[in-house]
Amino acid sequence: MRNWKDSPGRVKRAKTFRQIRAGIARAKLWKERWELYPDSMRANLDKINGTRKEDAAKRTERLITFAKTLPSKIQAGNVRQEIGKSLAAFGHRNEKPDIERILSAMRRRSMLRFDNVALVWMVALEC
Repeated sequence: MRNWKDSPGRVKRAKTFRQIRAGIARAKLWKERWELYPDSMRANLDKINGTRKEDAAKRTERLITFAKTLPSKIQAGNVRQEIGKSLAAFGHRNEKPDIERILSAMRRRSMLRFDNVALVWMVALEC
């Protein structure tokens, strides 16, 4: 679990009653529109989901091109340094949140696997 101190400038605050009432009103309006115009609401939802899928595919492609710059095997303790070096080669700042975000995205997509026998991270591009 992330500590609130880890994310600079972002402190989660409780919702006010006005925000809660506005959310309930939006939910009621959404329900009413689904009952009155199901075809147009479905079309809008399909359009939104299509755009999200395209964006996810673009992010995955960018991650694959980034993974191609990494060595195929990375020692267990040096994975963050190697990602930082590759990020610097791409022209990005070498900051910890960027490195952690890329590392978790690569692990989520099975682009980065840990070999327990050799104690190295393996970069796998066939995802």
